[in-house]
Amino acid sequence: MQGTIFEERLAGAFKKALQSGTVAISTLATGSQTKDRYGREPVLILTRNEVVQLYLLRAGLTRFVGFPGMAGEAVRASFLEAEEEARSTEAGLWKDPRYSVFSAETAPERDGFAIVEGKPIGTAHTRSMVYLNFGEDWRTDFTAAIEPGLLKTDAWAGWDIDALVGRKLRLRGWMRPYNGAFMTLTGPDQIEILTSGPAD
Repeated sequence: MQGTIFEERLAGAFKKALQSGTVAISTLATGSQTKDRYGREPVLILTRNEVVQLYLLRAGLTRFVGFPGMAGEAVRASFLEAEEEARSTEAGLWKDPRYSVFSAETAPERDGFAIVEGKPIGTAHTRSMVYLNFGEDWRTDFTAAIEPGLLKTDAWAGWDIDALVGRKLRLRGWMRPYNGAFMTLTGPDQIEILTSGPAD
């Protein structure tokens, strides 16, 4: 399987980077939400004064998944820039269509991480979820969702989900088949706002 080949290349490159010199680790999260749902805390790994994650992103061996807290816009921008560099040259996994940036219309109905671009046409607020709907039929179209409790945390301070309607977004997160392709959002670092509004 191609996915296994990339995983082996990533593991090998990561191991090689860690063995190339003294390793320094510094935490990234600064808000009240410092860990993801699996208890992992985001860190920067440096060796020979180079951030290992940026090296892996530029080589096309991994993708930026977002941070579970507020890591700082400058750090986030550097990760996204490194990923874009690899994507523009089709380095590593970007040669494989399964790892491409999908449109809302082609978002995969499968379990796993994906990056999807599109314009939400509306939102829906329920007790259990806030939904971003990307099509007229929520039963079949791509949808992204956020738990309302998360929107009350420091990480989401200043965000108005309803204001995202009509703006072109690039979302990254874990997918599953649920009334079409469904993505769960846990932090604002999973959202890139690509246009300012419907007129763009």
